[in-house]
This record gives sequence, structure tokens and C-alpha cells, in this order.
Amino acid sequence: MDADKNAVIDRGALGKRIRKHRTAKKWTQQMLSEHCDITPTNISHIERAKINPSLETLVKIANALEIGLDELLCDSLTTA
Repeated sequence: MDADKNAVIDRGALGKRIRKHRTAKKWTQQMLSEHCDITPTNISHIERAKINPSLETLVKIANALEIGLDELLCDSLTTA
């Protein structure tokens, strides 16, 4: 596989998009964490790009925010 085609997730951009959608709903990190059944600290770490969230966690966040995974990962996808 071509090295340029390897999946690379921009954690900083991902965290900013999560924060943007969370704040658009006027939710705190605590409120999002309750909807996702994960800790507020975990939400904070994801938004600040301190950790790599699991796929399961990303699905929980997307569902809670009522957006698609493609919207969260848009800069990491190579096809539309």
C-alpha cells in the first residue's frame, strides 16, 4: 500500500469539530460525556488531541451529537 494512502487522523481537527458541534448544541463536556457514557476527562482529552479515541467512542460521540462519522473524520477521508 502506498504510504500516502495510509489512514492518518488529524486528532487536532477531530477535537475541534467535536467541540464545535458540542458547543452548537450548547452542551458542556459533562453533558456530552453523559450522553456517551464516557468520562468528561475523556471528552476533554479528545477535544485537546491528547488521546486517540476508539472507534466505539467516536460512534458514541457522533450519535450523541447527531452527526455522521464522515463529518467528524472529513479531513482524513480520501473519497467523498
